[in-house]
Amino acid sequence: MKKNIYTIIGTDTYFGAHMLKHLQAMKQIVIGCTQGEPFRYEAESICVSDLGKYEDMPAVDGEWIVICLDPGMGFEAYAAKLKGILDHLRAREFIGDICFFSSAAICMPDADQPISETSAIYPRNEHDLALVTGENLLSVFGCSNKGYAVPHIMRIGVPYGNEADMKAVDGFVNKMISEAENNVSLKIPMGGEAKRSLIHISDICRAVTQLMNSENCPMLVNIPGEIKTISEVGHAISRKYHVDFIERGLNLYDELDFFAGDQYLSDELFNESLKYERQYLFDSWLSEKPMLYAVN
Repeated sequence: MKKNIYTIIGTDTYFGAHMLKHLQAMKQIVIGCTQGEPFRYEAESICVSDLGKYEDMPAVDGEWIVICLDPGMGFEAYAAKLKGILDHLRAREFIGDICFFSSAAICMPDADQPISETSAIYPRNEHDLALVTGENLLSVFGCSNKGYAVPHIMRIGVPYGNEADMKAVDGFVNKMISEAENNVSLKIPMGGEAKRSLIHISDICRAVTQLMNSENCPMLVNIPGEIKTISEVGHAISRKYHVDFIERGLNLYDELDFFAGDQYLSDELFNESLKYERQYLFDSWLSEKPMLYAVN
């Protein structure tokens, strides 16, 4: 793999922290800033790989800008932050590639069909709406007459795992495990046969990095995963941690984006673009995961 310069925006987020760790392990040059820090070309590098400390390295020289903002900051804040970043890049007539982390949860799948890159967009909440807005802002930015920027949108399924010691982790699998580790019963609405694409965070980082280093990285591509039903996941976690797994009626406090309908991803374009074999399977990973408390 050639040595590139990557600027990661959002090193304090789940995806950003893992991308930072992965790229540094791959001996790449990495510049990073957290969500709260202003992004400027001239800013001194905050996180740089063990190739050495690079003072005042201009981000514009990086071949890739990797945007890993967390929609959990709220729709208005997310849209304003991303637009500010893109306006800054446009003013500097940025030339290069931008990798943007999105989610398959923003799509409406056809009945009994996987979500493809052409599936209809159907945001269910402000978290989804922020990602949809982000994708649209990137598309408009790519058509700007200033500079030459190519956006590459990576739609992820359900991530799991925590290799960067994050306090807060994304995805219903990670949240179920956190509840089980605290000896809390796992409860989901009825309809747990809905399918999801599960993928370990390390596989996400490897796949995204390989796509960025491929000859023809698509402008929009799914990062597919292992297909599991929500019930299969819940039962596996309940057996591991000896907690109850309960399917019950829907209530007003359920996070519908976690449970609504099938949300598993088509892998057709991904496989055309990259020959990648996942390193993790959910059941094996869960069985080998250390217990954080003593089972009674």
